[in-house]
Amino acid sequence: MKNIFLLAALFIGIFKGIAQEQPNIVLLFVDDYGWADVGFRNSKFHTPNIDQLKKDGFNFNRAYIATPTCSPSRASLLTGKEPVRFQMPRHIIDSKEKAAKNNIAGGEFNLWPTDPVQMPSRNWLPLEEVTYAERLKEFGYYNMFIGKWHLGSEKYHPVHQGFDAQYGTGDHGHPWVTTHLSLKQVIRYRIHQKELT
Repeated sequence: MKNIFLLAALFIGIFKGIAQEQPNIVLLFVDDYGWADVGFRNSKFHTPNIDQLKKDGFNFNRAYIATPTCSPSRASLLTGKEPVRFQMPRHIIDSKEKAAKNNIAGGEFNLWPTDPVQMPSRNWLPLEEVTYAERLKEFGYYNMFIGKWHLGSEKYHPVHQGFDAQYGTGDHGHPWVTTHLSLKQVIRYRIHQKELT
């Protein structure tokens, strides 16, 4: 009996050593970010933290966005779908005045008068679309969204699309601080919560 417990303890120790922790995932999605705007590609720039992320992780040299505009490219990255599949070929109009002129009855779609294709474009990422954050949650990941969202009003924000928290997220094409906590406080709080569990 003593040998069985010793053997079980040995196997548990071995399996714990073999099992790896899940990797951290940091995904940077930046508007108007040039391919050579980082130090590891261009010595004119000093970007030591981004250079270190590249050194310690993955760098996708041949990753392309599905469209050259903000909202649909963000939605495509989040869902893995071409923007036309969820009817968002154009970015979401970011001013109430323009939206009032260009929204189609019901407000779900907008139509630009100068759009040569004249294809209506959705004004938010539908909640039924599955995002990478929702999939990562299935594997026990804590997901935080920081910065520009530009995929719909508050009821379509990241916390309703699989993210556990959001910081600096607004309805339009610019970051907006939505909490009185600093980012450092939010991260410190999450680390403390993780240590308690």
